[in-house]
Amino acid sequence: MAISHLLEALTDDLDTTVSALDLPEGTNYSTIARMARNGEITTGGGATDIYKVASIAERDALTGVHEGDMCVVTSSSIGNWEETTNNSSITFPATVVLSNAFSDWFRGNLRADQSSGENFDGMIELSEQDFRLDGWGDNIQVRVQYNSNDGITYTRQRIEAEDMSTGDSLVDGDTINLPFNVYIDGNWTDEIGYFMQVGVKTFDGLFTYDGSDWNYSYVGVNLNANDLLNSKKAYTNNGYISGTLGVNPSMSFNDNNILIYNAYNLMTPRVLTDNDKTINSDIIAIPIKTNGIPLLDTSRVTNMMSMFQNCTKLTSIPLLDTSNVTTMENMFYGCSNITSIPLLDTSNVTSMVYMFHNCSNITSIPLLDTSNVTSMTGIFDYCSSITSIPLLDTSNVTSMVNMFRNCGSLTSIPLLNTSKVTDMSCMFMGCWRLPSIPLLDTSHVTKMEKMFYGCSGLTSIPLLNTSNLTNKYAFSDVFKSCNNLDNNSLNNILQMCINAVSYPGTKTLKTLGILDTTYYPASRIEALSNYQDFINAGWTIGY
Repeated sequence: MAISHLLEALTDDLDTTVSALDLPEGTNYSTIARMARNGEITTGGGATDIYKVASIAERDALTGVHEGDMCVVTSSSIGNWEETTNNSSITFPATVVLSNAFSDWFRGNLRADQSSGENFDGMIELSEQDFRLDGWGDNIQVRVQYNSNDGITYTRQRIEAEDMSTGDSLVDGDTINLPFNVYIDGNWTDEIGYFMQVGVKTFDGLFTYDGSDWNYSYVGVNLNANDLLNSKKAYTNNGYISGTLGVNPSMSFNDNNILIYNAYNLMTPRVLTDNDKTINSDIIAIPIKTNGIPLLDTSRVTNMMSMFQNCTKLTSIPLLDTSNVTTMENMFYGCSNITSIPLLDTSNVTSMVYMFHNCSNITSIPLLDTSNVTSMTGIFDYCSSITSIPLLDTSNVTSMVNMFRNCGSLTSIPLLNTSKVTDMSCMFMGCWRLPSIPLLDTSHVTKMEKMFYGCSGLTSIPLLNTSNLTNKYAFSDVFKSCNNLDNNSLNNILQMCINAVSYPGTKTLKTLGILDTTYYPASRIEALSNYQDFINAGWTIGY
């Protein structure tokens, strides 16, 4: 319900306003401050009542709301995770604001409490671009992901947790409820507590009621159609637009579309070059004239490295001229809200390293010309919504490191030409829905560390060529958490070990990540037809 003392607090004193709203530390108060200073605040059914609630559900349950009323959604029941914490209920706020910019790189592990008897292996990563948690247990999958443009404000893009034995989600709003306690093993940084909370105030936003729905408030936005291109934002004369412009005005926005398009049609495209190609990461849409011409001329660009990196507000890309481009490294890195990619001219491109990294809302990729590409390291890394991959020409590719890492929606892989590939480390890591993979040519591969880590849905593994594994980490955790392999696949794995004559590392199945005695007891391994040759080649089970 409305805050009775709020009227007295809504003055030019921002500190007083913040105190009245009782918001958490680190909240960006600029929008609220503008509303407090410039809005017409009344009470008793007037133009603008202000409500404070503890959840979105409580906001939606408000009654007696009038058009123009505002609602602050905030709660205060959780606190930051601490190093000594063991907990099963973890809250991941929609937005995390760090007290200082994070410019380092952190990696840690989330483990099941040893007393629980559960097997759980979670990997936590934090950088100035993102925070990630990926975890696998006997029957548990967990994925959490945030993106950031400045290392201070991180926006949650994904929160998933599933009990695979039942298909039940373990997510309740912003909270994951695991059936066992977990703790952070190894390295520790206090910033982790901001993301993994067990008790502090959270702020979901300021909303305005339009008569039927609650929408985010864009109070105080400066509207100027003549500045559309410079500001990289789309406006109407009534407010801020967060969508993407189409070619036909009638297919775009409901209010004053023609004003937007008249402004665009008077503009000349911005001509990009290799020396002037910076795209502001706050861009919401790439404007298009009514004749279909985008206001970005890319015909002179040969290097599109990182061109749209972390443009998290973009939802689509128009068909740009890429006929002269030779590298697309990191081109769409972190574009987590883009839903599709046009059929770009990639005939001259030689590198697609991390090209679509964390494009988590793309479901498919067009059939791109990749005949000249030599590196696909991380090209689809964290593309968690992609369900299929076209038959790409990979005949010249030498690196497929992280190529499909955490593509959790993939259910099949085409038969790729891997005859020149030397490194397949983490290639399918976290592809937990894949039931099988094709027979890949691994005759030149020297390293396949964690290649199938977390592929819990795999039942079939072909006999891969391991004769050139020369790195001591080449076999590390390659099959870890692959707990559903059939006996034929296990026999193939034993033969891979036998054939790995150049492998200098520790020769145990435990090294390969096969260490779960529940799924692979020693008696099952010993009964395989290749077991004795496996032992004769100097290998052991290791547990």
